[in-house]
Amino acid sequence: MRPSRHIKHETIRFDVLPLRGRNRREDLAPCGPQKMTELSDNAKLALDSLETKPALNTPALIAQNEGIERADAEQGLAELLEAGLVKQSVMGWKLKPQA
Repeated sequence: MRPSRHIKHETIRFDVLPLRGRNRREDLAPCGPQKMTELSDNAKLALDSLETKPALNTPALIAQNEGIERADAEQGLAELLEAGLVKQSVMGWKLKPQA
């Protein structure tokens, strides 16, 4: 797997998500598991693809866009879904809007 040159997120914490674009700790709301973890490379690549090219919203298109296998894209999307960062619909995967 080749690394993406587009990754914007080095670490995403599952226990907090920013509200209204603020980044102070007291302005963050709890979300997901309380344990601090990092996203896998596959999840980072899937997140990057959905951010940069939202129309490419199926595992096959995400895999092609990021140069990874489809199974890796599916694993990354499953991780993002578990983290509450994306939602799946009949039209494909989309980023959840942040409050």
